[in-house]
Amino acid sequence: MYSEDLNFRESCISRSVEKYRYSAEHRDRVKAHSVGKYRENIDHRHRVKALSVGKYSQNIEHRHRVKARSVAKYRQNIEHRESVKFRSKVASEMKYRENIEHRNTVKARSVGKYRDHIEHRDKVKALSVGKYRDHIEHKDKVKLGSKRQYSVSLKHRQQVKASVQLSRKQRLERSVDFGFVMDSFLDKVRHGPDFVCSVCHRLLFRYQVLHCEREVYAACLATAGIANNCISEHYLHTVFP
Repeated sequence: MYSEDLNFRESCISRSVEKYRYSAEHRDRVKAHSVGKYRENIDHRHRVKALSVGKYSQNIEHRHRVKARSVAKYRQNIEHRESVKFRSKVASEMKYRENIEHRNTVKARSVGKYRDHIEHRDKVKALSVGKYRDHIEHKDKVKLGSKRQYSVSLKHRQQVKASVQLSRKQRLERSVDFGFVMDSFLDKVRHGPDFVCSVCHRLLFRYQVLHCEREVYAACLATAGIANNCISEHYLHTVFP
């Protein structure tokens, strides 16, 4: 009768809508039933998703309502916002890791933005310098990677040598400029003298010292003995800037 009688069907639908609107208890029961069915019935879940996607793509007014609700929920609900951020980050990392085309696109955009936007480039450089300065593990990883690339890549080795030569040439040319010499001196003596030599215990400036890595001397028994006798950790800097 329901499927054959249009008037009866519309009457039933109308009564159901009215009951759902005005009866909170009935509404909660319907919602709970719907959630349970969506969770447990795979076919039903796929049908609901397909209908939702279709309605979103074809109904402009519905699409705007969904977007507005989503924006409001993201702005007002902290737990929801953090959940969205986390899921987005995980999905983005997975897509970057598994989708080669997407990874190449992201890299190209990143390179282009770094090349074309001075403010972005300066920000990236500052973050990189700060991370290298403050994170010992990151610094060691960068050093190791640089050494490895220098040893295996002829092109990289030539670029490094050319860069060092150019830097030395520029420094030599600017050494006749008293202002440059004064600025360089002030920069060198900005930190110190409060760095203590591990051997002679003299107070030195930052530019006069290197980080003492005792494991370097452990490779040879003779040098290890000398290092143990000469190197003191009495004035050891726990953080080396």
